[in-house]
Amino acid sequence: MIASTDQQHKHLKWPTQRFYWAVLDASCINSSHMRSSRRKSQQLGYLFESYLPAVAIEDIQAVYRPLSTQANNYVACGLPKQLLEDELDPDAITLTPSELPSFIDQDCDPSQLNLLTDEYQPKILRNLHLRSTLLVCSIITICTILLIVGLERRTNAAHNQIETLHDSQTQLLNQVFDSGSSIPGALRITAELRRLQQTRSGDSVSNEIKGSSLLLANLLSLWPGNIHVQTESISITQTSITIRAKVPTMADVQQFADALAPLPSWQLKQPQSKANRNHIDVTLSFESTPEQLPK
Repeated sequence: MIASTDQQHKHLKWPTQRFYWAVLDASCINSSHMRSSRRKSQQLGYLFESYLPAVAIEDIQAVYRPLSTQANNYVACGLPKQLLEDELDPDAITLTPSELPSFIDQDCDPSQLNLLTDEYQPKILRNLHLRSTLLVCSIITICTILLIVGLERRTNAAHNQIETLHDSQTQLLNQVFDSGSSIPGALRITAELRRLQQTRSGDSVSNEIKGSSLLLANLLSLWPGNIHVQTESISITQTSITIRAKVPTMADVQQFADALAPLPSWQLKQPQSKANRNHIDVTLSFESTPEQLPK
């Protein structure tokens, strides 16, 4: 056997006459079959089989490379699989022809016609590919775990914030109502509204709106739940409402005012605020609109 071998890298080059050769015209193959490399090799193999001397394509290890000078033309190069199994050096990494046959005068690099692919891919390359695949899977797994941990932390933070807001709302209601009562403030508001609805006739609805309990209920229904508000006092009269509270930042002052501004039949004046070391003192004042004033 005549062959030239790079001993350091185990790259084999066999003489041209040991290979089967052909130039294939792939214009007759459906373009959809050329999108998958496996189906393309299968279709080109059917064309290559017609050039083989009484040898089935299933017994040939072949590679196909496009010719740059002519569209849809491929150079086919193959070896009997039995020959590879009998004579191939187990330490070989590549096996290519030393040169192209004389009848192929088109541009094609023989070093690209490596026969050691698919089932004949060297073990060292398969191991390298396996390691690369495992490394990518490990990276994806780690990223997924980090993403899950991050989402879990954000979920816990959101739950903690909801609990904090709920506690703040409870404290606010306890400040408005008698904190010594065993009935929660929210239930006391609902009970007060029902009592007023049952004891007042339909003709006195406009007078009920003036009642401080119903007005307080309307006010609390607009109370923002997404900011921390520490209420100091809520003063309600027939013509004015004054709210004094503490908020964390100046941005919360405007958000607090915007949330309460839609209170029906009441007009919000310019909010007053004073910055302190750890909080902002805010005063919101409402005055009744003309239709709200008692006649």
